[in-house]
Amino acid sequence: MNVDALILLRCPDCKRELQVQRDEMDYPEAVRVEVRCDQCDDGDFAEVMHFDADGQHITRDPDPRGAK
Repeated sequence: MNVDALILLRCPDCKRELQVQRDEMDYPEAVRVEVRCDQCDDGDFAEVMHFDADGQHITRDPDPRGAK
């Protein structure tokens, strides 16, 4: 498996972590995605947040074409 194709998925509430396949809409510099897991999700629309290797929240809009 190509390690570059993986990204860390982390729940900001319970801190559970899982390595998952990158999605085409993930930022190319993102190394971590934070979103509530199925156990912590309360049915609200939780924000998906991407972070770079320095731990900085990536706030720009993703390229809608999925260009990397």
